[in-house]
Amino acid sequence: GLVFSFLPLKKIIYTKKEDRNIPNILSYTSPVFFAMIAIMFVQSIDIILAKRFFNSNLAGQYAAANLVGKMIFLGTISIAKVLLPISSEKHESGRNSISSFMKSFFAIIILCIIATIFVVGLQDVFINIIFGSQYFEIRNILLNLCIAFSLISISNLVLIYGISINKKIRAWHVIIFCSAQIGLLYTFNQNLVLFSMAMILTSALFLTGSLLIVFGKPIK
Repeated sequence: GLVFSFLPLKKIIYTKKEDRNIPNILSYTSPVFFAMIAIMFVQSIDIILAKRFFNSNLAGQYAAANLVGKMIFLGTISIAKVLLPISSEKHESGRNSISSFMKSFFAIIILCIIATIFVVGLQDVFINIIFGSQYFEIRNILLNLCIAFSLISISNLVLIYGISINKKIRAWHVIIFCSAQIGLLYTFNQNLVLFSMAMILTSALFLTGSLLIVFGKPIK
């Protein structure tokens, strides 16, 4: 039985080996890696710092509001995934891919606005169903985090589009942004409202930086 199991592999075993040269593979993988690091960092570091700055009760409230905001990001991420192969194919074939980006861009904006209105408009029901009435205090930061994660969703789309058209995302881009985010959150840690507003500012800077990387003039 073991001998016969190798018979279908005969053609593969005796196939002549051919060397394949894949040029500059790091130039393709590094932008993806750095974009993923940036997106993961912006979504996670605020939770870590909240535990550092606030007591367990306040940190738990912030984590709950963060989770609601993150739902908006997760709900729109599929649009960016669909855009990647479409815009990449158009770019490689020399066709204009900006129209595909703009359609996805406005689709995400509309979805984020609808989701934010829904969450904030029905926040008491929403919070009670998911977390319980003891988390009603997160109402004063829920809108801020919905806005922050809406901006992150748009930033993710911009970076995905940049990857598809071979824009360079470098390590120093990520380092500058991460440092700015930590600095802002560290500065505005007096209460949850200020902390969540700093998250909006951080997300706005992230979006601005993403737009400059993808659509701005490259810096050598």
